[in-house]
Amino acid sequence: MRKIIVLAVVLLVAHSLNIVAQLPPTTPPNTAEEIMKRIINKEKENNALKQKYISFKKISEIYSLKGNKGAILKNKEIAFVHPEGDISVEDIVEKNGKPVKIRSKSSFPPNINEKLAGRYIFSMSQPEIQLLDGQPVTVIKMFPKPNAPSHGRADDIANAMSGIIYIDLENFYTKKLEAGLTRKKSWAWGLVSVEKLDISFEQKIFNNIIVVKSITAVYKYSILGIETYDKRVFTYSDYSYIAPQPRQ
Repeated sequence: MRKIIVLAVVLLVAHSLNIVAQLPPTTPPNTAEEIMKRIINKEKENNALKQKYISFKKISEIYSLKGNKGAILKNKEIAFVHPEGDISVEDIVEKNGKPVKIRSKSSFPPNINEKLAGRYIFSMSQPEIQLLDGQPVTVIKMFPKPNAPSHGRADDIANAMSGIIYIDLENFYTKKLEAGLTRKKSWAWGLVSVEKLDISFEQKIFNNIIVVKSITAVYKYSILGIETYDKRVFTYSDYSYIAPQPRQ
């Protein structure tokens, strides 16, 4: 089941405020669709730059939300990610307060909008401008496409989510995305179920490159009556730009 949750996080990456399930508005979504197409194309170019020139610190935390004691930290990892040739390398330096040395291949957080484009309808009932962190943003809603294909439980979960995307109008990128499960999902005659999945995905601009600020997922699921209610947080910081070296 953890694999299901991780797949859903990778696929969507956003936090919901209990968004109510509803059909897309009757107004044409052409404007929203066109905006998202432009943003997806921009992020494809942006991802190539990140892969080659950006290093950062990544903190991964898992909290238990069961009981009345508030969030209790279960696991914490600190890692540094940097480009090395055509790949990214992740060095985990600390696990639960103890120093470690674990190296593995890594990847930057996914192009979330490209992942969403094949599964969701983007819609704007009317142009709506808000301020987010002092920056003007426009709001786009997303809904699952009717009869979206499903090849497993992760797809089932994704097809039951709706959300809101905040587009930075000055730099034209997804500044924040929030999504949440609109209905409980269950399988195997109710022996496996996911009651809650709220995801939040935030980005920022660093050195004219779009980078991820944080990813948060709150999930509650049950297997054979054993419930897990956790919050998983990925925080990305200490970004640095590695200038390309001139050829000798």
